[in-house]
Amino acid sequence: MTASTTRSTVIDTYIGPAVDRYLTRFGERVAELGYPGTPLIMQSNGGAVPLEAARRRTVNMFVSGPAAAVTAAAEIALSSAMPNVISVDVGGTSCDVCLIADGMPETTVKGSAEFSVDGLPLNVVMTDIVTIGAGGGSIAHRDAGGMLKVGPQSAGADPGPACYERGGTAFTLTDAMLLLGLLDPAKALPGNIALRPELSQDAAAPLAASLDLTPVELAERVYRIVVANMAQALRRVSVNRGHDPRSFTLLACGGAGPLIAVALAAEIGMDKILIPPHPGIFSAYGLAIADVRIDYVRADGAVPTDTLSKPALQERVDGLRAQAMAEFTGLGYPADGLELRYFVDARYVGQGYEL
Repeated sequence: MTASTTRSTVIDTYIGPAVDRYLTRFGERVAELGYPGTPLIMQSNGGAVPLEAARRRTVNMFVSGPAAAVTAAAEIALSSAMPNVISVDVGGTSCDVCLIADGMPETTVKGSAEFSVDGLPLNVVMTDIVTIGAGGGSIAHRDAGGMLKVGPQSAGADPGPACYERGGTAFTLTDAMLLLGLLDPAKALPGNIALRPELSQDAAAPLAASLDLTPVELAERVYRIVVANMAQALRRVSVNRGHDPRSFTLLACGGAGPLIAVALAAEIGMDKILIPPHPGIFSAYGLAIADVRIDYVRADGAVPTDTLSKPALQERVDGLRAQAMAEFTGLGYPADGLELRYFVDARYVGQGYEL
């Protein structure tokens, strides 16, 4: 057993009982409400599994929410005849970025640095998402050296940005966008949330004064910092992995994604932007359309291709196929309705990431 597999097993064992109890109660409640079907649970690989299968693989639920948005992005990209997109999902606390090539989201078996244990990878198939702490509720502040920073601290939904008039006093990205005119104070947000620009001004005043700026000048700097941070995340999933982002379409989703899309595309040099309908509930759409998917992984360490024989490779493939067929038919899915896809993580000697 590899070290990453051991870590995954330990985490699955640790969180499994609590998640199992939660899923059991959820299934019972759904049945009480009269739903005749089998509930599906979203997974980190961008697919869903029946509730019983999810109970056996609790570790695979990591980052399932962000993965749902990527699933939706891939479907929208294909239906829009734009199969190569970089999805940028900006919510209240974070920004999740994923590259989709030929309609297929990038995945990783090791997991990204944001979803590892002490920086060490897990042996879990995940949608390859880079996450940074930048969202609508991200708070502007000065660090120990006096530099202006935005996030990762967030006002969240409660109390939320100062302009929501729900008790928040910190100056957030949403407040900055309101002062810059990117949000219209005459239009209430969903949930009948009225925007109060004067409260954003009040929240900005102390920080702006400490930097010898006006509130609007502070808002401009906050916005530019966030765009620069998101651009760096976008480069990590593209340039750092051999892709030219200028040949991709920027798909902006999440409640705040479209408000940053134009500036972000300009920063990177991208000339196409795709904004789906109702971007604020994009992850929910991904949940609704996700196919049932289970990944089976065999980790043999780094094996030079010149030492791997065809019979040995076929043996590995046949073993994974038998495992998949047994589980899916056991869950009630007919064998002739399954689609099997095979992937190999490989790298050149000296390369720091898998192809």
